[in-house]
Amino acid sequence: MRLFWANGYEATSIDDIVRATEVGRSSIYSSFGGKKALFLACLDHYSATIVAKALAAVEASDADLSAIETFFTTHLNHMKKAGTKQRGCLIVNTATELGRSDADIFAAVTAYQTRLRTAFAQALKNEFPSFKGEHDRLADHLVISAYGLFAFSKTCHDPAILRQYVTDILDHVRMSCPSR
Repeated sequence: MRLFWANGYEATSIDDIVRATEVGRSSIYSSFGGKKALFLACLDHYSATIVAKALAAVEASDADLSAIETFFTTHLNHMKKAGTKQRGCLIVNTATELGRSDADIFAAVTAYQTRLRTAFAQALKNEFPSFKGEHDRLADHLVISAYGLFAFSKTCHDPAILRQYVTDILDHVRMSCPSR
């Protein structure tokens, strides 16, 4: 997973995986059937571990705008800690690298987008119950903003710029929604 995360799908060869894991090529093929199946297993593992932890607060039944803020600020803290070694998000990296080129990989990326959008929409409904019909639209804005932040953070290593971006995102949400 770390190899794919750091290098991308296309730039990671089976030989790279053999060297990194110290598992024989034949064992990789017999266990996974090939690079794509291994990559899909890595995406599943990433989703079950990294994504689950990142979305825990925003997927809680009582999540609200503060949970969305926690989601973004937690990522900012990880980005700051990683510094120039920032890898971004494996799912976002995959979306930008491969797009719709493979149906199975596209399905994994889309599942993450749907999960994130659903969590954001529910948190917005909890925070702004009278803002009927607009929660999904604003959740889409937040998903696109998260993708932008994760992609941009791979090349921008100035925490102040990234923090201001998150502040602007949250200010936009507050201005777009009526007060309780």
